[in-house]
Formats: sequence, C-alpha cells, structure tokens
Amino acid sequence: MEFKQKYYKSWQILKLFSISKATFYRWQNEWISKGYDPALMGKVILGPRIIMWDAEIFLNWLQEYKVQNKAQFDYEQRDKLIAIKTLERVSK
Repeated sequence: MEFKQKYYKSWQILKLFSISKATFYRWQNEWISKGYDPALMGKVILGPRIIMWDAEIFLNWLQEYKVQNKAQFDYEQRDKLIAIKTLERVSK
C-alpha cells in the first residue's frame, strides 16, 4: 500500500487505519511497558510538541507484532483480530 504522505498526526493514523483511540493508545502502552521504543511502531518526534507517525512503519509493526503474534489470552486474540481487520481495510 502507498500512503499519500510520509508522516501523519495521531488522529490521522486512527482514521487511516480505522482503529479506535482506546485500542491505539493501549497498544502503545503495552509496547512501552515491554521495554520497547515506540519509534519501532512508527512514532516520530519532530519537535517539542510535534508527534507524528510513519504509516508504513506502523503498518509493518501491525503485521509483525499483532497479526503474527501468537495469542495466549482472550484480549490478545481480540487485538489480533482487530489488527487483521485493520490490515484488510487498509489493503483495499
């Protein structure tokens, strides 16, 4: 998939990927709590209060860490299904 621009604001990523705000921020919090850098999700800090997202990196992160992740718990399975549906919508 090709994106129209390199970086998107958070609200634009939510709209582009059709993800709820709660899910998006929960994924970020889980990722950070595991000790990972949110830059690996596509988060880019361009200035003191300018946070943007690289849509291509976020798309790859979804594929690698949410879709291909083996779900042990119900909430992990739900997240996996959300990620799969998101990727299906984006690829259309």
